[in-house]
Parts: sequence; C-alpha cells; structure tokens
Amino acid sequence: MNAAAGLRRAAIFVVLFGGVMAIAVWQAGGIGVPRQVRRAPTDTTRAAMPPGDVVPIEGGASMGRGRGVRIARDAVEVVDGEPNSYRAFEAAWARQTPIPGGTIDERRLHTEDFTALLFHRRPTSEQPRPPAIEGPDTTRINAAEADLEIGRGAAFRAQLSGGVEVVRHSTTADLTLRTDDLEIARIERARGAEELHATTDARVFVDGKGAHLEGTGL
Repeated sequence: MNAAAGLRRAAIFVVLFGGVMAIAVWQAGGIGVPRQVRRAPTDTTRAAMPPGDVVPIEGGASMGRGRGVRIARDAVEVVDGEPNSYRAFEAAWARQTPIPGGTIDERRLHTEDFTALLFHRRPTSEQPRPPAIEGPDTTRINAAEADLEIGRGAAFRAQLSGGVEVVRHSTTADLTLRTDDLEIARIERARGAEELHATTDARVFVDGKGAHLEGTGL
C-alpha cells in the first residue's frame, strides 16, 4: 500500500467516524448541555377570598378589608367670583371591613380606631386657601369603632361607639363632648353651605370654658 492509498483510507475513516459521533452527540442533546426536563405548568390561579373579606358592590366591583387607611376630602367655596377648593375633612382608621349595601359612589365601612378632623375654615379674600391643620375652627373626633357612609363629595355619616370624644377647637377655649354612642353627619347644602349634626340617646358629658355639664341624649 502506497502513501496515497493510506491517506485516502484515513480520510474515509475520519468522515465516517465524525458522522457517527455527530449523530450520537445530536441525540444526546449537544455537547455539555443536559437534556431539558419538562416541568409541570405552574398554577397561577388566585385562591378564592373568604366570603366575609370581600363584599360585592354595583358595577361588578367589590371591596375588601383594609388596614392603616387614610382619606381626605375637599370642598369648593366661591370667593370673589372664583371657585376655591379647601380641605373639608380628613379621617383615618386602623382597620376596615366593608358593609353590604355600599355602592361605587357611596362606600359603607365598619372601622376600628377611628379618628377624623373636620375643618370649618372657609376660603376668604384675605385667605383663599385656609391651612388644613388642627387648631381653631376645627373639630377632632375619636371613637373605638365607627360605621361610615362616605360619598363622592365631602359629606359623610358616621355611627360612633366606644369611648367617643368630640373636641371643638376655638380661638378662646376648647369644648369637649364625651359619650358612648354618637351619630354624626356632615351635610352639604346648596351653594356649599355646611351643616354638622350630632345625635345620641346615651349619657353625655360636656366640658369647656370652665363649665361641666352632664345629661342624657343630644
């Protein structure tokens, strides 16, 4: 066998051996790459909420429980022919549970550790944007629990219970009312007029300006 014949045989061997190895490697999934293992698809379906945690309201929407909630509402007063917005009230509570019967426009909630700050300062020509801070011409309300009805505007209604305290701040002296149960409502009348109503059948204690009063009902 001459040199030329030996080279031809070697070339044929390399071609055949290379083809066999290529097929073996291809069937094994490639060099240095392990076969991919198919995993079962992950279930992304959300677990159903407990029925008591979500209350359906109109329009296919629903409301759930919440913690550490804060809200603020503004109203509008026309001064010198120009509309001026001002802070009407702020409220906060530690926990909330929706009450059946609410709508998108009117939320109904049972809240715990409730507090609210009502602002009675209205825009004027001298002060078109009164400060929204606690002080004279504000009322602070605290209660252990409150059932609320809150609409889109600055009106609201609250049925308060448990350690109810209402403090009316003025420039001269504060007036404090304490009771066990109290229904309070902020009502907006025509042309931005505001009315604040409070009623109760429980025992009431009032302190202010050096006087102390007690009675039943309000």
